[in-house]
Amino acid sequence: MGGRDIVLYAGWPWGVAAAIGGIAVAAAGMWWANTWLMRLISQKRRRRVLWALRAPAMLLLAAYVVQPFARVYTSVEDAAPVTILVDRTDSMELLGTASGASRREIADKAVKRLTGTFRQNNIEVRVADFGDKTGGTDLAAAAEAAAGDGAATIIVTDGGHNSASDTVAAAISARGRGAVLYGVLAGDEKLFDVAIRNVRVDRRIGIRTEVEVRATVNIQGGGDRTFRLMLKDADSRIAAEKVFRTAGAETEVSLRFTPAGKGLMLYRLDVPAEEGELVKENNSIPLAFEITNRKLKVLYMEGTQYRRAGRTLWEHQFLEQALGEDADIEVTTLLRDENTQAHAAGVPWVKHPEKGYPRSRKKLFEYDIIISSDIDIEYFSEEQLKWTVEFVERHGGGFAMVGGWTAFGPGGYDNSLIDRMLPVDMLGRYEHYVENEEYRWLLAPEALRHPIMIIDTDRAKNRAIWDMMPPFFGHNRVERAKPGASVLAVHPTDRNIYGPAVLLAVQDFGNGRSLALTTDTTAGWGELFEEEWGEGGDNRYFRAFWKNAVRWLAAYRMNAPAKHLVMETPRVTAHPGERLPVTLLARNEDYEATDKVGKATLTFRPLSGGTTITIENPGWRRMEGGLLTDVETPPPGNYIMTAKADIAGVGETSDSMGLAVSAVNVEKANPTVRPEPLGKMTEITGGRLARDMEADELARGIIRQPMYKRHYGHVEILYKWPVLAIIMILLCSEWWLRKRWGAS
Repeated sequence: MGGRDIVLYAGWPWGVAAAIGGIAVAAAGMWWANTWLMRLISQKRRRRVLWALRAPAMLLLAAYVVQPFARVYTSVEDAAPVTILVDRTDSMELLGTASGASRREIADKAVKRLTGTFRQNNIEVRVADFGDKTGGTDLAAAAEAAAGDGAATIIVTDGGHNSASDTVAAAISARGRGAVLYGVLAGDEKLFDVAIRNVRVDRRIGIRTEVEVRATVNIQGGGDRTFRLMLKDADSRIAAEKVFRTAGAETEVSLRFTPAGKGLMLYRLDVPAEEGELVKENNSIPLAFEITNRKLKVLYMEGTQYRRAGRTLWEHQFLEQALGEDADIEVTTLLRDENTQAHAAGVPWVKHPEKGYPRSRKKLFEYDIIISSDIDIEYFSEEQLKWTVEFVERHGGGFAMVGGWTAFGPGGYDNSLIDRMLPVDMLGRYEHYVENEEYRWLLAPEALRHPIMIIDTDRAKNRAIWDMMPPFFGHNRVERAKPGASVLAVHPTDRNIYGPAVLLAVQDFGNGRSLALTTDTTAGWGELFEEEWGEGGDNRYFRAFWKNAVRWLAAYRMNAPAKHLVMETPRVTAHPGERLPVTLLARNEDYEATDKVGKATLTFRPLSGGTTITIENPGWRRMEGGLLTDVETPPPGNYIMTAKADIAGVGETSDSMGLAVSAVNVEKANPTVRPEPLGKMTEITGGRLARDMEADELARGIIRQPMYKRHYGHVEILYKWPVLAIIMILLCSEWWLRKRWGAS
């Protein structure tokens, strides 16, 4: 077998002198040619002659400098040594079969059969270990250690890959070197095991806020049966639980509860261990998150600025008091216009030079929620509108628009910057709203499952509360809900070609959220809503609705408030022996993303006392808007993890979060035998995966396949003295003629 490749090698030739002789041979002929050509060729044609000599000379010279040559190789059949890599990580000590043999014992027997078969056929075998009991299995590292040039490498393992490295990329790289990977799987993947992993919970949660804890429960070999997932607090009291049924494999389970207290909260997820499990320690996993009492800051703008006869409250005060009774919410109110009513109410207006709608990005981003009720778009500058969209999309703020004569389309918001983030497609400014009507909301089928709509956790009572909602008396017409929006309520009779008119819709927009309430929350269209939706003449359900709406809109800001440094990790629980990805998002004094970050450090402070672990240089890699790295997890325990960074224009700032490190290492966290990663790697490189009892057959198959070694040589293409001679002749001829003809 053989072939050739064209290769370019840039270097300077040593045979330049070989061409000088050609110049002397051509000199006499050039003198004669000059005399002859002077008589026959015009001035215009002389330039063409010069270019005819110059162009090929330059092309040949360029080709000569890069020195192309043909690399010729021949493949000679040769029994190259076979490498066997044996997994020695902690999971190999686990049970491998129902008969009681460990995976290490199974692997050792397979290696003995492999080496015996190869040596009987006079093939050299090299056996080496990879991995150790302190870390996870890294199949990509094993692939990188594989020999190339057609040599076979056999990886003997239980198949688990617990590293962040890319096995597919490693296999492709190995194939490029000519390596062929084979695998021997040590153990039975059908052994029964239950493992909790991939726990997700918001790292920072507002006080008295419902928390959703999501986890992947991996069940192998358990058959079709029921399991119970429990969330326990630090005193082992059950905070939430769920019974679920599964036929095996991965099951996503979520629990909801409202934690008491504040500060760093420590919990544990448990699935009761059952007889016959492979590992019982991985049925439990700790988690930590922070309960904050930071007030949510709401900027509420209201266009209805009067007090009805016989009422003690101004119209804006119904919503203001509803939110203000929540100790975790702080409301700043602005009225639409400067007039006698605004002065009488003692409330600043939207265009107030000092107390109005913020005139800087920094001031605006200090809020968490913006509520715009019946405020025309003309009250805002183009810059303020741009900041508002950025506040929601990039910084996770919440935005709610409430209906009225100058809201939505009639307020000029159709096709505006604000239009991008609202959950409804609006009509134009001159489309009419509808009033002097009476109707009740028609709730969408799944509406009562949405957090905004849960006034009472008892489903039957919650349904009854919504059934007793009072009527409304007007609404803004919009075209339809946008494709990504969730419609919670529609009009019972008003329709268009897209269906019933939308009254309440919500959607995620970038990091933030938006809400559209196309009816009003104040007098006129919504006077009974704000005053009578409650019990015994109060408006308790009106207040609960708006508190729910604000907390839903503020979901991102509760976890990542307006800070100059935000630390993010993909999980709040880690295992010994794994790498923990850490990202620092940096913002300058105007809360714009910046990569001008100086020294940055990480510390892990154990809650139980002991020595704080400080990493002065975690190996940060720069990215747009911050830094990222991955660090080794600290020993088992509960920690406050703190990042400190020096940001240009801000100075040193920090962010902290809780981190729970399980006592179960990364190998036992997910100990089941997994053929998929190794099987994919062997497929990419042209090998195959075998069971441990098929080791002999695998070895004989490798022996039957011819193994080749490549021997390389090369043949020069242009790196020869005649080529250089031609170049010199052409260039000298061009120079000679140009001088004789007086050409420039």
